[in-house]
Amino acid sequence: MMTDSFTKMIAERNSKSGNYFHEVCHAGNLQLLHRAESFLQPAHQHLLREFDYDGLQPIHVTAEYQAGGWAAHIIDQLIMMGAYINGQERRGGDTALHMTIYQVSVRTLKRIKNEGVVNEGVWSTTGKKRPHQSTVSNLDSFDMDVIRNKLNEFYIVRKQVPTLRTLLAELKESIGFSGSHETLRQILLKSGYEFKKNKNEQPKYKERDRITEDNLERFIINVGENSSNDTSDSDVSLQVEFLDSDFDYDE
Repeated sequence: MMTDSFTKMIAERNSKSGNYFHEVCHAGNLQLLHRAESFLQPAHQHLLREFDYDGLQPIHVTAEYQAGGWAAHIIDQLIMMGAYINGQERRGGDTALHMTIYQVSVRTLKRIKNEGVVNEGVWSTTGKKRPHQSTVSNLDSFDMDVIRNKLNEFYIVRKQVPTLRTLLAELKESIGFSGSHETLRQILLKSGYEFKKNKNEQPKYKERDRITEDNLERFIINVGENSSNDTSDSDVSLQVEFLDSDFDYDE
């Protein structure tokens, strides 16, 4: 009888056709997932892969509504209970990995990417130098992809031209970037991006935003000869006038 009642509870649909696991993931309640695991049977696992009216499985709901390490814990638990990490949502065919990028939840993405790998955070040192955190050399290809995706997000989604100041703040939040403005500038230049300055709008933007001269600094995706080093699908041809017609750039 207990099993029948439990099955009925977790299988019951809400107004959006979501089941128990959709609702728990939307609320971000990890404790309720742990409690359900005690009664979960193999016959129940299909509920972890069912879609609601939005075309989302519970793992997609977590990626969309939760963030950071908490989302990673919930996703780990869902996978252990039978969720499929490579399952695609029905709106655009994205997996939970793709959705974490769109939600700028890069720490979650790294946790999923390194699933099963335990990092104790212990670093060895010779004893002659104090251990320190590298500001540039610790950036791997994954981090560079994140920076590239973040720039694309500014241009395509927000329709904004990023400054070093705004981009640096975003990267500190998303991947824990610890470099300075100059460090970020050098990374972008070495990655094939081109630096341009606003020519005529300094008084206007100084008065409106009261920002330092960094508000004149813009990184424009170079779609010319400098972009030959990266031919990934995420690169798009961007026109300056499409991004922001208020800006007048030096050529």
